[in-house]
Amino acid sequence: MDKEKLLAFLHVAEQHSFAKGSEQLFLNQSTVSARIKALERELEVELFEREKGKGVRLSVYGELFLPYARKIITLMEESKQQLKKERQFNIRIGASIYGYHLLPTVLDLLHRHTPGLEVTIVSGYSPEILSMVQEGDVDIGLVNDIIRFENVEHVRLLEEELFLIISPDDQERYTTPQPVYPLLDKPLLVFGRSDTYHYKSVEHPILYDYQRQHQIQFKKIIYIDQIEPLKKLIKQGNGIAFLPQFLIEQEVNEGDLVAARIHPPLRPMGIHMIYRKETNESKLKVVQLIKNHFVQSDNSPQSD
Repeated sequence: MDKEKLLAFLHVAEQHSFAKGSEQLFLNQSTVSARIKALERELEVELFEREKGKGVRLSVYGELFLPYARKIITLMEESKQQLKKERQFNIRIGASIYGYHLLPTVLDLLHRHTPGLEVTIVSGYSPEILSMVQEGDVDIGLVNDIIRFENVEHVRLLEEELFLIISPDDQERYTTPQPVYPLLDKPLLVFGRSDTYHYKSVEHPILYDYQRQHQIQFKKIIYIDQIEPLKKLIKQGNGIAFLPQFLIEQEVNEGDLVAARIHPPLRPMGIHMIYRKETNESKLKVVQLIKNHFVQSDNSPQSD
């Protein structure tokens, strides 16, 4: 029993006319008649009674079948829409280099709990990911909290300690934990682009607030948009940086870089999940899944 036959039956029944029913379906009358005849053969009953000069009316069997036909069409449409949703359900995740730290956990979580979900990963700096979320280009962003969150919902998933990253040669000038003063002659290397991160503003509050609070003035600030060249400059003694340990773990283990603690310490860097307030229900379930996982872990996030 296909949809075309049912629609032919419903339109003729509603219009009490083969001609008018055909017109509504944008089909010729012979096609509609053939579909209804086929439906009657399938059901083994006559659905219409023809009246001279009065068009057609439903037979007793037609009256009985009418509500079922309507229900079948409704169910067909509902199932089609649901299948389309399931087929098209995908989540686009934008991740900064800091957000990538969480991706293995997030992807494993989605794989276990939403096996039919298609995931697209987009990379960018935290401010760029924020813009993508605001514009609807990605559904979820994983970013650090050195930006202001505007027009988005955000949940802190994790906190990471920021270390002073220096070369092994500079370690002799620096006994931990102590203030950063002995190294103020070194350029401060900031990971990011100067057009996306503005160090001397509340968009980069961790370092800027620390500088104001402790009256520290770095001699020079250099923005670097790739992490590997930044690490290389530090290895060569050409600068210092403040980074979470997961970004330089290999170099520290191999003795190429030193991760030192300063006193007083910088406040931890938060890694946040951001999403639009008008996110649809299916994608909100993914948001809640990620949120619940990190809430139940030792690193309990805080909603801001």
